[in-house]
Amino acid sequence: MSQDIGDKDLSFRTPDELARMLEALSRSLHAKNRISGGESGFSWHIAVLLQKIAVLVAMIEDADMWAEGGDLSGFEDLSRDAQAAFLLDFLAGKRGLKSELVNYSAPKQ
Repeated sequence: MSQDIGDKDLSFRTPDELARMLEALSRSLHAKNRISGGESGFSWHIAVLLQKIAVLVAMIEDADMWAEGGDLSGFEDLSRDAQAAFLLDFLAGKRGLKSELVNYSAPKQ
């Protein structure tokens, strides 16, 4: 599957530009899936994940999200495992961003 992407420009200067790029990839994948992908559930889920990642990327420089009381306040205080688990839970639709981050811990494995 490793395929040369040719001369496609994948550079971005800001998280917002990356978020827009991810949203465009998601829309493109949704369209290709509808037109020639046989409405694959797998492709649909990948496109939805790209949209959700775009939402997260757009928050990187959003000071309100990181401020006291913001959706991501307290995120940096979590352990690396808890941060990863929180983000994966968000991507899986198990939680929204308005959650109890302070009390969040990685699930026991």
